[in-house]
Formats: sequence, C-alpha cells, structure tokens
Amino acid sequence: MKKFLLLTVLSYVTAKQDFSFLKNDLTDQLQQMYKQEIKDNIKSAKQDLSDQIAQKQKDLIDSILNIPSKIDILEDMGLVSKQKADLFDLSDPDVVKTFQQIVQDNGYIFEEHKVTTEDGYILKMFRIPGKKSELQSHDGSVDSLEINKKVVFLQHGVFDSADCWIAHYSDRAPAFILSNQGYDVWLGNTRGNKYSNQHIDPTISQQQYWDYSFQEMGDYDIPAALDYIRLLTKQDKVAYIGHSQGTAQMFYGLATNQDYFADRVSIFIALAPVTTISGKESIFLEMFRSNVESLMKISKVLKIYDIFQPNQLTTGSSQLICGYIPDFCKLGSLIADENLDLNEGKRAGVFFSHFPSGTSIRSLEHFSQIKSSGRFQTFDFGPARNIQRYGTEKPYEIPIQDIKKVPVAMFVGSLDLLSSQQDGEKTLEKMKNDVVFYQVYKLGHLGFMIAKDMSYFTRDVLSVLENHHSAKSNNHQNLE
Repeated sequence: MKKFLLLTVLSYVTAKQDFSFLKNDLTDQLQQMYKQEIKDNIKSAKQDLSDQIAQKQKDLIDSILNIPSKIDILEDMGLVSKQKADLFDLSDPDVVKTFQQIVQDNGYIFEEHKVTTEDGYILKMFRIPGKKSELQSHDGSVDSLEINKKVVFLQHGVFDSADCWIAHYSDRAPAFILSNQGYDVWLGNTRGNKYSNQHIDPTISQQQYWDYSFQEMGDYDIPAALDYIRLLTKQDKVAYIGHSQGTAQMFYGLATNQDYFADRVSIFIALAPVTTISGKESIFLEMFRSNVESLMKISKVLKIYDIFQPNQLTTGSSQLICGYIPDFCKLGSLIADENLDLNEGKRAGVFFSHFPSGTSIRSLEHFSQIKSSGRFQTFDFGPARNIQRYGTEKPYEIPIQDIKKVPVAMFVGSLDLLSSQQDGEKTLEKMKNDVVFYQVYKLGHLGFMIAKDMSYFTRDVLSVLENHHSAKSNNHQNLE
C-alpha cells in the first residue's frame, strides 16, 4: 500500500513537473510566435511604406514625363515660357564633365585639398592657381608652393557646391575671371555636400552628422579653410566672395568672431546677401516654412536628416521640370529668379547637371526660422538646448551692426526672389557706413552665376578687389 501511495505521489510530482515544463515550453513557443508575428507585421508595414514611397516616386516621374503632352495647355494659360528649350539646354559638353575636367579643359591647373574642421568634418577644397601656360615648367610640372599671388576664396550657397563658380562660359565664370586677373583662386565646399561628406569619427550617427546649419559653417568650416590656405600659401589675408548661404555664414562669423576674421580677410564681397528673409515671392521657402513642423516630425520618425542629395531622381527631375516649366524652378531656393530669360540657357543646363549637391534639413529649418522671426538670428533649438548653447531660452539676434573691422561690399539682385532688394536695404541700414560698396543689379539669385550679362562681376567686383585686395600689389605682407 505504501509503495502504491509512493508511486502515486511520484507520478503526481512527475506529471506536475512535466506539465510545468510543457507550460513553460508552450509559453516560450507562444512568445516566439508572438515576436515573429510582430516582426512580420513590422516587416510588412515597412514594405507597405516602401511600396508607397516607390509609388509616389513613380507617380512623380510619370507626371514629369507626361508634361510634354500638356505644354500647349500650360502655354495658353501663361504658365510656361515659349522659349523653354533655350532656358534649359543640355547639349553643352560640360553637362557631363566633372569640376576637374572643366577646369583642365579650359587650360587651367586644378588642385584638390582636404582640411579637417575642429569638430571633425573633412572638407574638400579646390584650387585654381593659374593657367597651365602661365605656371607649367618645360617638363610639365608645377610647383604651387612657389606661387606668390593674392588669394580669393569663393564660397557657394545652399544645396550647391564649388561647381557653381565654373558653370558659366570660361570668359564669364567668376573663378576663371579671377584666375585671369592674376589671383590664386580657392573654392570651398561646405560640410555635407557631395564633395565634403566625410567625418573623422566613423561611428558618428546620421542625426549627429547632419546637425548643422550656416552657424556651424561660420564657426568651423571657414576658419579651417582660411587657416589651411594661410599655412600653405603664406598669404596673410584672402578676399572672401560668398553667394547666398555663403554670405550668411560670413556675416555670422564676422559678427561673432570679428578679430579672428579681421586678421585673415581683407574684403567680404557678398553676392545675393542673406540675412533677413522677407520676400513673399520665394515660393519654395514659403512651402517649406508652412510645412516645417510636419517635415521635421517625418524626418525624425524616418531618421532622415539630409535633403537634396545628388542622385538621379532629384537631379533628373530638376533638369526635366525646369526644361519645360521654368516657373517651377522657383521651387528651388537657389533658383529664385523672377526672369529666367536673363540667364544663359546652355550654361543653365551645365549648372543643373551639377545641382543639387545636398545639405542638412536643419540648414533649411534655420532659414525658415529667420523668415518666421523676421530677424537674422542663431538657430532655435528649443528652450532647454538654447540654454546650453546660448545661456538663454531664446536664440539671439546676430549683431551684424557690430561688424567694423572688415569692409563689406554688397551686390543685390532686383529680380532675386530669395535675397530680395528689400532685404538688402535692411542689411545696409543696419550696417550703415561699414558697407564700402552697395549696388542693385537686374539679376535673380541664380543670375549671379550664369547671367547673360556678367558685367557686375567683370566691372564692379573686380573694381572692389582692386581697391581692397589688388592682384597687382607688390607691397602686401607675406607670412614667413
């Protein structure tokens, strides 16, 4: 009887243990099934999202490809220029050439240099020290360290790259004009564009990498470039010529670190200067500003922090759309020209074949904040981070009125829909007598690079340089 009871107890305990094991095993299986189901659902959701994005892209491309059949209707409505082919001609051979090829094919010497900023971004700069016929020795070599020329530094605008300075015909491209005048020409590429997309930290996150605007460019990019150029050329100062965002970063730099720049910059020439942005005509910025909150939320969810990278969709779309509907080009912040007929058609094709070059979403957000606030201010990170960065809950207005030690020349376009004449006058009023040259030209934003009439540069920019940074001067101080 005892044995029976013992066997019964043992059987019960064993069965209970087996049940417990079975229960645990079933629980594990259910958990695995549940996890797998979640994974499958997430994978399916991602695929659905990917399919939706792909469909949207397909719809966009289809709508673009269907544009030709609608041209007559759009022309009748007055929405399309009847000279569309002239406005955006892709037949020029330079359309498919690299920066180096364009420079060398026009008989100039090309150099590439890399510099690392204090915060770790690796920037690529280009140099045009002169013409081959001028500097090459009999064996074809060039000793650029022996070149003793005044330096001009060119800085492009948002979405752009150094390519913009050589997009025009060689006798009208700013970089080539300067080289012909005897200057040692250096061209910057801001962090994050197609040439300057590396960082010393291979583990840096995408969010950290793209966390910048013209503010960081003024704090780090320009100083890194100027220090490198000074070290290599032994020239004490450079003439700085900026376009669009390239002016914003220098206005910021001069206002916040004036002594440093006064020791390195002889003249600041601002083409299409950007401080305040009040022009309601800039359709792109209006669209961005009205949707900035949604865009930032979407970018954070999808972990997208950059925009307008040089890929086939964006570049191909901009080429095709602008070819048929020039007015649509106003949707690009750099292409804010009221009258595109004033630009050289074939060279517009060259420009757009090298555009866009990429930037951070924060860069656009910064300009949107400036437009909304009505003042030239630092980036608004929100109260908590503002306190960390600025010591106050709100961003501060950049004090351009304090710029006294570096002369400033302003070249403003009356047909510029982004950096308007009204904005130029506000900047002039704020800086008062510290602006040594101010002139308004019949140019749009893009016209400063590829206008049919580039006399603003060949006449007035060169005149300003002659007065403040002459290539012919032999009494300048070299650094030893």
